[in-house]
Parts: sequence; C-alpha cells; structure tokens
Amino acid sequence: MARKKRRFSTFSLSFLDIMSCGFGAVALIFLIIKHGSDHDIETETQDLAAEVNLLQEEVEFGREHLVLARNTLDVTSDELAETQGLARRIIEQIEAVKGNIAQVDSSTEEQDIKRLQEKLKKLEEAKKNLEEENKKLGNNVRKFVGDGDRQYLTGLRLGGPHSDTTGRLRQYAGG
Repeated sequence: MARKKRRFSTFSLSFLDIMSCGFGAVALIFLIIKHGSDHDIETETQDLAAEVNLLQEEVEFGREHLVLARNTLDVTSDELAETQGLARRIIEQIEAVKGNIAQVDSSTEEQDIKRLQEKLKKLEEAKKNLEEENKKLGNNVRKFVGDGDRQYLTGLRLGGPHSDTTGRLRQYAGG
C-alpha cells in the first residue's frame, strides 16, 4: 500500500481543533476575569455607597448643629457686649469711689485726730473731777445706831417691833 502524500492545509481538522480549544480557553479566561472583577466592583460600590451615606448623615448633622452654633454665637456675642458695658461701668464706679475715699481719708484723718484729742482732754478732766469727789466722799460714811435702823439699798427706814432680836424672840415665844 502505497502511501499517498498528503498536502498541508491550513484548515485541516487538527488546526481547527487547536483554534477552537484556544478560543474556548480565551473565552473561559474572560468569563473568569470578568466574573471576579464584577464581584469586586459590586463590593467596592457597596462599601463606597455606605461611606457616602455616612458622610451625608454627618453633613446633615453638621448643618443642624451649625444653626445651633450660630444661634449660640449670637447669644454669646450679645452677652459679651453687655458684660463689657457692665464692666466699664463698674470700673468707672470703682475709680469714683477710690477718689472719694482718698478725699475722705485725707480730710477726715486730721479732723478725727483733733476730735479724739479733744475727747481725751475732756475725759482726763472728768477723771480728775471724779478723783477729787472720791477723796471728799471717801471719809463721809453714814453711821447708824442700832441694828434696826440701818438703811442698806433703798434708803428706807427698816424699823419696827420685830426689827430687834428681843422682839423676834418674843414673837416666837408666843408673846
């Protein structure tokens, strides 16, 4: 049997097999790569969407508190202006009082010293007068005779039938 020489053809069966296997491999690779990348993209999209929602909530929260902060700032600014005005008035009053105190201190110190010296002189004179009267009255003591005629505090005469010791004995003896 003689072998016939076969001719080389670019579209032979084995070539077509190789081409279809290669195409299938490429198609599988694209499906696998695309499938994995879609999953990653969805996961990243969900994560990013959650971050976006969180940031939007923070922005809303910030806007709400921004209004409160502005209102508080306005109130604080008003209170600060009022407090500064009051502080200025108080400082002016303190300065006025300090000036009055300085005037009063300088004028009244001299007057007070003079008044106190005059009072001291008067008290010394009164002391001398009392000492003189004491010397005169010291020897002038009242003397009373008997027990019943003494005058202790009231100046009344305390006498009578029962004022002596014999009268008291008579009363107790039944007399």
